[in-house]
Amino acid sequence: MRRALLTCVAGSMLILGGCAEPPLADLGPERTIDHPTGRLVAFWLKYDKQSDRPIVVTESYGALLVWIGGEKRFCLYDNLRKQTFSTTDYDAFLAALERLPRDIAIQRFSTCTVSRTYDMPAEQWRRLKDVMAARNQTWAISRVNGLDCEIICYCESAGFRFPE
Repeated sequence: MRRALLTCVAGSMLILGGCAEPPLADLGPERTIDHPTGRLVAFWLKYDKQSDRPIVVTESYGALLVWIGGEKRFCLYDNLRKQTFSTTDYDAFLAALERLPRDIAIQRFSTCTVSRTYDMPAEQWRRLKDVMAARNQTWAISRVNGLDCEIICYCESAGFRFPE
């Protein structure tokens, strides 16, 4: 099944807004910017017989968390500075999240059918909520579905492709 081929981008790669520390990663605009919109690309949906479709971060900050089927990936996106961060280390992800500005809403990505965080342990959800609460960070409410995450349909795709 195609879904087994998915490599989910966890959390989106947030680059720290307003912090004195250097960015965690800067992949360069040629790799991460959707030129028609000027926004960061979180990932692309791959297709066999048509062009890959970019999934862009529409808010100032975004995140993709993947914890499913043995796969872990955590990404943060800073649309203001056009920077991204990606890791498979959950503690590093939480540390990056702590360096984002206070009082922000973060756009979160997930997928239809099965959440990208299906296997995430309750203790790790609690840690994430604690970090966000301490900085008054919240999940942005989707303008499309009214939920606290963007649900991306990948049923017809051949998987995901992430910025290198």
